[in-house]
Amino acid sequence: MIVNVHGARLMSTAEPPSIHFPAYNKDECVKVLSLNPMSIFDMEEEDDYSAEMQEEDNWLWGQSCSAVWEIMGKHAARNVTSLGDLMRQLWPLLIQPILDKEYGIRDFPKLLNRLKNDKLRNNEESYVYSRIGGSQSLEPEGNPNG
Repeated sequence: MIVNVHGARLMSTAEPPSIHFPAYNKDECVKVLSLNPMSIFDMEEEDDYSAEMQEEDNWLWGQSCSAVWEIMGKHAARNVTSLGDLMRQLWPLLIQPILDKEYGIRDFPKLLNRLKNDKLRNNEESYVYSRIGGSQSLEPEGNPNG
């Protein structure tokens, strides 16, 4: 990296030097996250991981990263590491219907809808409950009048 700043100006400021790091766009985020895709297949050491299986993993992982980026928007563009962590948390929930043979690998819209409707809503409710109620119950503790 080449920085064009006069030395005298740099020395007269009390601020630490900083480097502008632009936000990633969608394609860049997906490309970075696709360097280490997670697998759909539960492989034992003696099993062969075929090129076709790798292609399926790469396709579904890329679709998933793209969809999560769309949902997270500009927040994801600033923190690819957190986006990757989120993807690793969502992956088992996303592929469970494939493992259960409920959907095929290429049924991504159905997988995503199921994840959004069933799993994320429940996780959000759990998260909100843990933040608001903690270990306290949100249910009323009986009728105080009787």
